[in-house]
Amino acid sequence: MKVDSTADILASYERARYELLVLCDTLENIADSLPDRVDRQLCFHTSIMLGPLIERAHRMEEEILFPVLEHQDTGLVDLSSTIERLKMEHVGDKYTAEDLSEMLMSY
Repeated sequence: MKVDSTADILASYERARYELLVLCDTLENIADSLPDRVDRQLCFHTSIMLGPLIERAHRMEEEILFPVLEHQDTGLVDLSSTIERLKMEHVGDKYTAEDLSEMLMSY
């Protein structure tokens, strides 16, 4: 993912953030509909979109946001250990998204 300017970085971040917030709202709506009012089409659509959305958000963070943060020399905080922890959390997020996608698909 190549980004040429700060405006592009911010636009990518805002887009990914917005998509994740919409996903969270959708998952909340699905959870609220359990067990008797499940919208199967919504579950199917969310299942299909979940993996690619998480992948895009992680890629944006790892290829754009994290490098920018790593190169900030504020002298106040070393973010390298936090960024490494977040990268490891991405692995867990990926597996959780796969499990959730399978569960949604089963509806």
